[in-house]
Amino acid sequence: MRTPVVSLAPELKVSEFIDQVLAEHRQTIFPVARAGRLHGMLALERLRAVPAAEWERRLIRDVMEPVNEIHFVTVRASLMHAAHKLKANPHGQLAVLDGDGLLVGCLSETELTAALSNAGMQ
Repeated sequence: MRTPVVSLAPELKVSEFIDQVLAEHRQTIFPVARAGRLHGMLALERLRAVPAAEWERRLIRDVMEPVNEIHFVTVRASLMHAAHKLKANPHGQLAVLDGDGLLVGCLSETELTAALSNAGMQ
């Protein structure tokens, strides 16, 4: 799991995201959270549909995918369960939530492969 996680506030303007966050963090998907609670995921491919003229007016919550089961896994999930969810996830990344439902990290295929190798499961 990758920590600390770079998450976006739902109220962040698309222009602020592009200028401040994307310039520093080269990722293709970002969790969207407020007070540690996952609200959705922002995939860069969805931003391509937003005309640049609208970046100043549009908020991340307008462009994100609302959270659903394919976006996250809990810290207590088995590696095999996480692998299954990653295969079903079109973005190749899962948000990781703790027992209270708070965002604590992200898991990609690369991190999962390393964890499986360390566990002798590959």
